[in-house]
Amino acid sequence: AAYLGWLGDYARQTGCAVHAYVLMGNHVHLLLTPSRKGGVAALLRLLASAHLDIKILAGGVLGKLSVKAMPMLSKMAETSSRDKLTPIVLAIGFCQSEDALPFLKSQVASQKDPRVLTSVANALGQIQSPRSVSLLERLCHHADEDVAKAALDALGNLEVNGFQPSKQILAFANHANPQLRVSLLRVLRAIRHPKTVGIGRKALVDRDETVRFEAI
Repeated sequence: AAYLGWLGDYARQTGCAVHAYVLMGNHVHLLLTPSRKGGVAALLRLLASAHLDIKILAGGVLGKLSVKAMPMLSKMAETSSRDKLTPIVLAIGFCQSEDALPFLKSQVASQKDPRVLTSVANALGQIQSPRSVSLLERLCHHADEDVAKAALDALGNLEVNGFQPSKQILAFANHANPQLRVSLLRVLRAIRHPKTVGIGRKALVDRDETVRFEAI
């Protein structure tokens, strides 16, 4: 998803029309038409740079550095553009350190870009802490549904004892977006919430097939 976001942004920047793409395991096929000389070369340079960032920041190396990586990542985040901030945020999550929470909290409070906030939610889902739960609950109520879904999915990944979803989160059982209803079911199943049975029974007769399948 991140790659396709960069592809769209960089294609617009470089004046290239993307007619088709095929994502493979370790490469991508693109059918492009440039509107100006050097457009394709510029697009490929930007994509290569972004892909390199992902490999370096999110490839597991920083996960081994853990807390030692945080000062470097925080400094990078302060000076990074929106496009480069997303992989940095993901890398911060891979550190799985509570030392990352002040930075992630600041992003929840001030960040406006839904794509960055989606990465923030994914990062929080890597950090087992009650503070992660609190921040994710805030993101669940974001106006952008992709952010809300990422936050719900991240809550389902956490194993924080005593977590009880709020009434606002349980209200996702009636949300118009079936993907959010599915994500709620996964959260309730993960934490073995007492309301899982009741909401699950209702989901068995949901109008959406994916929700019914998840409830089985």
